[in-house]
Amino acid sequence: MKKPQFSALVLVTALFSAFLLGFFLGRQSGAVQIQINSVVSGQPSTSPPETTQPDRAQAGFPININTASAEELTSLPGIGDVLAGRIVSYREQYGSFLSTEELMDVTGISEKTYERIREYVTAGG
Repeated sequence: MKKPQFSALVLVTALFSAFLLGFFLGRQSGAVQIQINSVVSGQPSTSPPETTQPDRAQAGFPININTASAEELTSLPGIGDVLAGRIVSYREQYGSFLSTEELMDVTGISEKTYERIREYVTAGG
């Protein structure tokens, strides 16, 4: 009895098709991405990527919104040069903030932005 023989072309086509199918299905399944911790150790890590939230111990947190410069305010998450400038201008025009909630009176600082920075700011003391 003869064994069926597959041509190399059929085999390569089948492997390529399987690869493409796995590639596209894998992209849609939301598979966990593996992040390399260290090039030296070469050990993969399944830990989530680092967040962009600042460490309270670093950068002098909490920041006093009544005395901070625009540059200092940009260290807050979601606060860029424009919003930092608006905070300083608001403070110069209306005087010191009595509470951190007053930041939401500054144009461009929504409740969502305030919630993101609330734990990193103080209005004095």
